[in-house]
Amino acid sequence: MRQDEFVLDCLSEFDPMLARLANRVNMDLEDLRQEAALLILRTLPKIPAGVRPEAYLNVVVRGRLRGLASKRISTLSLDLPISNGSDIMLADVLPEPPQVSHERHDRRVEALYKALHRLSRVEQDFLKRRFELHGFRPHAREYGRLTTSVRRKALRKLQQDVILQMALK
Repeated sequence: MRQDEFVLDCLSEFDPMLARLANRVNMDLEDLRQEAALLILRTLPKIPAGVRPEAYLNVVVRGRLRGLASKRISTLSLDLPISNGSDIMLADVLPEPPQVSHERHDRRVEALYKALHRLSRVEQDFLKRRFELHGFRPHAREYGRLTTSVRRKALRKLQQDVILQMALK
């Protein structure tokens, strides 16, 4: 997957979190998305080996943007003129963003949800909460105590799920 596609996928996963933060601190959602995109691009080369990039970036973006919001640092709007008296806006000089294939994204999300449904209800509930999968509806199965070994087992099952791997390629 190309870097720009990866950033857009991450942003789409972070949208619910960014929307809640924007509402809570009265900031523009698009400005938060821009800050998150820049943060993702800066953080990608620093991700340690063996760590899931999406999970790592989720923690980094959440922490950094909460800090940004708590300090109330104003972000630079793309609707501002480049200079005083200029009619050219900052947004006018940026290249058009690449078109995201919603069909491909929908297929990937559907494959993830199907893989999650193959897990136990406890595992589904944990992963839904942990990764803020708001559109995911767990299937009713058994309930029980969620231990660290259950979490590891759930993540391992998803990593070894061949159908999910093929859908994500």
